[in-house]
Amino acid sequence: QLNTSKVTNMNSMFGRCSSLTSIPQLDTSNVTNMGQMFVDCKALKSIPALDTSKVKSMYYMLSGCNALTSIPALDTSNVTNMIGMFAHCTLFTSIPLLYTSNVTKMNGMFQNCSSLTSIPLLDTSNVTNMGTMFQNCSSLTSIPQLDTRNVTDMNYMFSGCKSLTSIPLLNTSKVTNMLAMFYECSSLTSIPQLDTSNVTNMNDM
Repeated sequence: QLNTSKVTNMNSMFGRCSSLTSIPQLDTSNVTNMGQMFVDCKALKSIPALDTSKVKSMYYMLSGCNALTSIPALDTSNVTNMIGMFAHCTLFTSIPLLYTSNVTKMNGMFQNCSSLTSIPLLDTSNVTNMGTMFQNCSSLTSIPQLDTRNVTDMNYMFSGCKSLTSIPLLNTSKVTNMLAMFYECSSLTSIPQLDTSNVTNMNDM
């Protein structure tokens, strides 16, 4: 048993422990950084309940945990960075409800979550980067409404979403990058009207 009651930073604590199958209960009540905490723990099958009430960064926290099918509820009320948080979690079929009103970065958040069939409603009003956010989520058939008023980057956002049949209305007034935004969206029959007045990159859109 580890005494972690005074720990504030658990960045990469179990990173790339590729044979680890379980994690002991941890006191995380003072932790503010869980970035890459379990990154590439490819054999990990469960995560214990964690006190994440003070955590501000969860970037790549669970990325590459491709044996995980679910996670316990997380308090994300203070989190600002969710870059790649669930990337490459290939067995996830759903994501728990997350408080995201303080999050500014969601690029790559669900990248390569190929079994994901639904996305919870997310408060994205402060998010500026959604690049690769849903890339290769090949089982997704729909996306919830997203507040994208502050987003500037949507590169590869829906790329490889081969089951997606429609896209919600998006505010793209600040977007400058739409590189490969809908690349390989082979089931899409239409896209909503987009404000592309500030876009400089539409390669492979």
